Amino acid sequence: MKRIIFTVYDDLKTSKHRNVDSDISAQTLVAEYMNKLIDNKREYANSHGIEFKFYHNTLGNSNLSNSDVDFTNSNLYKHQLMSNLAEKYDQVMYVDMDVIFNTSENIFESIDLSKGIAVKDQDKDIRAKTVKRASDISFGMRNPTLKYHITKELLGGKENHVINTGIMIGNSSDIKKLKFIKRLPAIVKKIQKIKDSFIETDETPRIKKRFYPNNESIFSYILEKHNIPYQILNDEWHDIRDDQVVDRPYGKVIHFINKQFHTFFNDKSKVVYSLYIRIEDENLDNAGTYIGDTASKGKRTQEKMDKYYDQLIENKKQYAESIGATFVMFERDEMYENFLRKYSQMSEYDAINLYKIFILGHLADSYDLVLYLDFDVFCRKHIDIFNTLDCSTFLRCQNSSAAQLNIDNTISYYTKFNHDFRHPESKYWNTHALLAEYDLDSSIACVFNTGIIAASSSCIQQLDFFTDLDKILEVMTELKEDKDCMYPVNIQKSFGYDNETIFAFKIVANSVKHRNLTEEWHYKHRIRSKKYKTSMVDVDPIFVHFISKKLELAFDE
Repeated sequence: MKRIIFTVYDDLKTSKHRNVDSDISAQTLVAEYMNKLIDNKREYANSHGIEFKFYHNTLGNSNLSNSDVDFTNSNLYKHQLMSNLAEKYDQVMYVDMDVIFNTSENIFESIDLSKGIAVKDQDKDIRAKTVKRASDISFGMRNPTLKYHITKELLGGKENHVINTGIMIGNSSDIKKLKFIKRLPAIVKKIQKIKDSFIETDETPRIKKRFYPNNESIFSYILEKHNIPYQILNDEWHDIRDDQVVDRPYGKVIHFINKQFHTFFNDKSKVVYSLYIRIEDENLDNAGTYIGDTASKGKRTQEKMDKYYDQLIENKKQYAESIGATFVMFERDEMYENFLRKYSQMSEYDAINLYKIFILGHLADSYDLVLYLDFDVFCRKHIDIFNTLDCSTFLRCQNSSAAQLNIDNTISYYTKFNHDFRHPESKYWNTHALLAEYDLDSSIACVFNTGIIAASSSCIQQLDFFTDLDKILEVMTELKEDKDCMYPVNIQKSFGYDNETIFAFKIVANSVKHRNLTEEWHYKHRIRSKKYKTSMVDVDPIFVHFISKKLELAFDE
């Protein structure tokens, strides 16, 4: 029985990418782990007397789809290689470069290939099965929903699986029945004909305008159209790891779609840190009160932090231990006092919030991956953020756009504006003004909530927060005091020196790749939030940021 496992990888040209940031990120992470990924596959194959072959940059000028997108052609190319190998071997297994073997079992012996080609479906990720609903959803060209509708249209409206071709294993006799390369040109033309048949009107479903020769759609179509025998692999043999939270042990063959290979090889150092500097009463700033309260926000924060001090530290320490990270707690010490003296011109509240970013850079000198948690953050679940999200090439921090903050350019909006310097809308306009002052694109200004930050040391170094900070603070002062300011007086009065304004400015100024943290990872509990228990069921977050300071909801249940 002649068997082979093969993989193929092409270093794609970034100029022909559709998802440039994601593709460059993927290529960077694969390049870092290339040798380990190849060694894993080769050693697994050799341990069972199976031949292994790695095709690297062999695509050349081959264009199987008439597409100018290298990613599309590269994924079709693996089917050509599989067809060729089926002529020489009895059984063939293909695995994407981002697949890792995690078992000593021989997969060829463990799966009954007489039942057909073994592949995994992506059906659970189909977000809408009707064209109308799918056209109302925003998603990328590699989303299973789009793949489903391409296949469905090819099949004349018939229901179908969405196959993930990252792992394919079968008898050569079944692979030959696919006749993938022979049938491909006609299918590519059919997809283009379907796409061209729709008149460009407002009534045309948007999703059909996005059809293209996706390899998985075409593979699924051939399986169904020509009754090719196939079977669906379970999670054990095709364990997909993307950016969705998965709380289960690794399977026997792991498909790291999220490219977080370090989670398997365990070769990155991680740190979780928090900060609590108790501000004495005489140094509390005037940031107003919480709704229905008489004491200042600063005073209420001080009281709650004091009361739950030990529990907050223990909670974060347990989370850090659960993900194999070092935990460091920063408080008032000589390093802080030296920092405070340097920024004595601002309130201690503002200085503390700059200090937490200073520590971010400080720890990036010693650790590969850094997670910051505000002291009022409660770690509700022990799921590793670094194992799930790509924090290596993207800085992760929750952010909001002008549209999400309901900011608009109307007289009514400006007239009603009445917020203190801590309010997100104030930070938006402060960032907007700062970007404009430096002739940067202020239209892309957004507001970050730095209560939770997860990033790699390289992202943090690129942020370069403290370079020219003194000059930036001078500019912020000028913007706040400028009598000829272009912004309405009530907006200008809300300008301050908060870290989040500078953070947002630096993200743009230094072109830092970043991604939003969803509510699942950064749930903000506010005074007006719905009942805590209800929101925990609906959102089921990993981290709860008690902006409300109602920490008793977490600790006194």
